[in-house]
Amino acid sequence: DWPWLKFKMHRFSAPLATSIRRFSAAVMPGQLGVAAPKKIVYFAVNCKCNATPSICLEHAGLPYEAQIVDRADWPAMKPGTPTGSLPVLELEDGTQMGESAVCKKVCAAAAGLLGEGKDFAVSEMLVSMMEDFWKSHMFPNIPNRLNVGAWNAERAAQLDKALPGIEAEVAGLARFLVGPEKDRFTEAGFTVGEIDVWHRLYLLEEGPCPEIATRAGLGAFYNRMQQVEAVKKFREGQSQFGAVPTLLVKPPALG
Repeated sequence: DWPWLKFKMHRFSAPLATSIRRFSAAVMPGQLGVAAPKKIVYFAVNCKCNATPSICLEHAGLPYEAQIVDRADWPAMKPGTPTGSLPVLELEDGTQMGESAVCKKVCAAAAGLLGEGKDFAVSEMLVSMMEDFWKSHMFPNIPNRLNVGAWNAERAAQLDKALPGIEAEVAGLARFLVGPEKDRFTEAGFTVGEIDVWHRLYLLEEGPCPEIATRAGLGAFYNRMQQVEAVKKFREGQSQFGAVPTLLVKPPALG
C-alpha cells in the first residue's frame, strides 16, 4: 500500500488522479492477482448485473468507465459481444469478458472484496443463494421495465402466489447473520456476497415488498449497508452509471 499516494490524491487534477489510481491498480492488483477492469458495459438500469460490480470498484476507489448501451442499439451490438449478452467487462489490455457472474467476481477480486478465510466461504454461499433467488423467485414473478406494459391479471395472480415464497426465502437469510448487532454475514461486514444480498433487498423494498428487510429480521444489516459510501453512491446516482431506474418495479394497478 502507498498511503502517501492516497493522501495526496486530492491535490491532483482529475485526469492525473485517474491515471495514478489506474497505475496503482495495475502494479498492485487485488485478490488472486486481479487488476481493476477499465470499463463496464451495460444498459441504463439499476440491475444486479451492474450494481454489485460498480459498488465493488467504487468502494475500492478504483477508476472505471460505464458504457451505457441504448436498447435500440443492442441488436446490432449483440453479435460483437463475447457471449451475446450484457454486461461486458473490458480489462485494461482491451480484453472483453462476458457473463454477469464473471464481471462481478473480477470486480470483487480487484477491490479485495471476495473475503478471506471463512468470510470467503460465507460470501460465496451468499452469492450462490442470491443468484438462485433471482432466477427462481424474483425475475420470473416481479414486474420489470421490459414487461410492465403488458402486466395483466394473470401476471398479478402469479406474483401474489410467489410473494409468500419470496418472503420465506428472505427470512431464511437471518439465520446466517453474525455479530452482536446481527448486522452482517461476515466478520469483515462488506463482501461481494453481502453486496448481492443488499441489492436483492433493495430491489424488493423499492418494488413489491416494502419493509421486507425489517419483517425478515434483516433490518440492521440493510440499514447499515444503505449507509456504506459506495452503496450510497450507486443508489443515489453518483456512480459512473449515474441516475438509472431500477429494473424491477412496483406492480401497476389494474383497471
